[in-house]
Amino acid sequence: MLNVKDKLMFVLALSIFFAGVAFAEEDYFSMSLDDLLKTQVTVASTRSTRMIDTVSIVAVIDRKMINDYGFLSVSEALQTVSGFEVYRTYLKRNMPTGRGVLQDHYANKVLVMINGVPSWNAVTGEGNIDRIDIRSVERIEVLKGPASVLYGSQAYSGAINIVLRKPEVTGQRGTVHVGGGNNGAYAAGGHWLLKSDENISLAVALNLREEHGDSFNFTDELGITDSVRDYVSSKDVTIDFVFGEHNLLLNAFAVDESYLGVVPRHISGAGNNHDVDGVLVSYTWMHDWCATAMSDFQLSYDAHERNLSRAADDTVRANILGRRYVASLKNNLDLSKDISLEFGADYDYRKSEEYSNYESGVLIADNNLKDKHMYEYSGFLQGAYDIDDWTFLVGTRHTENELFGENTSSRATVLRRLSEDSSVKLIFGQSFRAPNLFELYFMTPGKTVFGADNLSPEKSTSGELSYQTVVGDCYIQAVAYRSEYDDVIFRTIGSVTLDSGVVYDDVNVYANGSKFHVNGTELEIKYILPRNMNLFLNVDHVYDEDRSSGGAGNHAEFIHIPDFTSTFGLQKSLGKFSASVLLHYIDGIKGHVADVDSSTTLDLSFAYSAKTGAMPTRHSLAVRNLFDEDIAFPEYVRGKGLYEVPLESGVSLFYTFEIEL
Repeated sequence: MLNVKDKLMFVLALSIFFAGVAFAEEDYFSMSLDDLLKTQVTVASTRSTRMIDTVSIVAVIDRKMINDYGFLSVSEALQTVSGFEVYRTYLKRNMPTGRGVLQDHYANKVLVMINGVPSWNAVTGEGNIDRIDIRSVERIEVLKGPASVLYGSQAYSGAINIVLRKPEVTGQRGTVHVGGGNNGAYAAGGHWLLKSDENISLAVALNLREEHGDSFNFTDELGITDSVRDYVSSKDVTIDFVFGEHNLLLNAFAVDESYLGVVPRHISGAGNNHDVDGVLVSYTWMHDWCATAMSDFQLSYDAHERNLSRAADDTVRANILGRRYVASLKNNLDLSKDISLEFGADYDYRKSEEYSNYESGVLIADNNLKDKHMYEYSGFLQGAYDIDDWTFLVGTRHTENELFGENTSSRATVLRRLSEDSSVKLIFGQSFRAPNLFELYFMTPGKTVFGADNLSPEKSTSGELSYQTVVGDCYIQAVAYRSEYDDVIFRTIGSVTLDSGVVYDDVNVYANGSKFHVNGTELEIKYILPRNMNLFLNVDHVYDEDRSSGGAGNHAEFIHIPDFTSTFGLQKSLGKFSASVLLHYIDGIKGHVADVDSSTTLDLSFAYSAKTGAMPTRHSLAVRNLFDEDIAFPEYVRGKGLYEVPLESGVSLFYTFEIEL
């Protein structure tokens, strides 16, 4: 295996080769900085806004970047965002993490949305970023930091908005793709876009994909070693129908993924299948009352089901089914040329239909979660004042939770435009997250894991300073922030007393952590070079200033976050050909039992566009983990002997053929 120096020299040589190739004038793939700056971002406000003018810290992965770097999934794309990483625990894969605030088992601290519609599991709180195929995506908007004022309790450390592709011109067109790779990986699907006039449009996508990694020897917390195959298999169908002021969105998905057991043991299902399914149906009515007032009313139904193995022979499985019913109203009102208001209300009802264990199909336990439910309603108000080159924004959301009473989260932004393409932002923000039904009520049949109904909501406060500018063909966003986190919910070892008076010692129980502080810096650079070449560099540094004075429990496992991560990308076009390089570095990390070494991965993508008859076609080849690096992350949830879980291993190749009909 190559050492770090050899890897860097290899990438440098590859970059020099790219820069020295002679290129034709025709350019099918290069990114346009102007297009990026003109992108209207929706995740930072109820109004669409240019990136330079957003009142929050936002990163955007647009369609050109997706094509240029040949991302195979939303997870791959998110890995390149400064301040965001996609990790796993032994139980769950592809967990988006914002600014180092780790999840427990589930990705319940970053909100996942589709076209601005929130979606997450009513029982355990996590969204799913594998529910949309990357070819159906127009762009991915990432809001960093607290976002409760806009989105409520699930946007604790950030929000991800997956914006779907839609027809731009009248007429219809479609795309079909097929592909395959080593270790049995394959993909197929397509999307169809129709626009009959300015009032009616339809986008339909149907995709299936199976991503295989290498089989690897997994040594569980009991010290038993056996082979486990890594994979993610996904299917999804998405329909986005617009009729005048009305919008109907449907997304249904099924994801099968490998996991390392309900606890990290072979006897507890390691290597067996973990099924994740869901249906999201949303209706939105968008109405302009006049030139200065508009409303957005939304109703949605969100169901998630998970089924996971609890035994080596797969005879015992757990099924988790939850549903959410949501209503929201958002309004924009311009009081004058300089003063605008955003205000609205939300209602969210969450119900756990079941979290049940079955043996050979026969119910053996309901884990204390059958028919548990909770409702939450809130109202928010945000006001902005624009004067000359300044924008001042103040906002607040007041929430009433059935179980936890009232909460008020606020935010404020001062934005100074230095030029048309340059700005400085100073941001204060707060967030909270109410404990989910799982964290409150869960109880295993063997009385080994307990929820806690005395939990407090998680709270955070942050201050951010951002500088955005364009210098020639270079876009730069630099961010420094300081965050305070309090009552973060995590799993620890403790004692539980049941209502019957029975006491259980040394069991897993959910608890609130103590207050801790984090300082961080983020740097995002995009540069359009001469001769059809572009590059980007995203760098992230996070430091828990209190980590030396406390353990993992006191700081909600923050000590397991790498101090430093970075991603370097380089793309170049030669007429109809395109090639790209992605280099991702993760710093060494502290684990419970042993430290995890740093890792550097190299991904390559190649594409060729042509025409078959009158139909445009595209051939692409993705090479992943060319260095054959074994990438791992600390197993921070249990800490009982297993000190890491794999993030990636083995070299993978994937070829895709795409034709536009």
